[in-house]
Amino acid sequence: MRATTTPSAACATCYTCETGAMRPANMRGRSFDYRDERGLVFDEDLEVFTCDSPACGELRLGGERTARVDAVLERLRLARIRRRAADLPGP
Repeated sequence: MRATTTPSAACATCYTCETGAMRPANMRGRSFDYRDERGLVFDEDLEVFTCDSPACGELRLGGERTARVDAVLERLRLARIRRRAADLPGP
């Protein structure tokens, strides 16, 4: 059975580790390394297919989900950079 990019589709074997199952999971609270920032914590509700093997955790993204994940991570990255800049001593 082949999984699609919609969370309502049936589970499929993970194409990366070939042992876990791809299941819909909420991204909220998951930590990501994105561009030059480490440990950005996803703060929106978005379900994507995720491998349920703890050793893998592969995400299956596509189309609108990819764009949304990128937008959220970019927003979090810029907010962190602005906070750091605000903490710098002024002239």
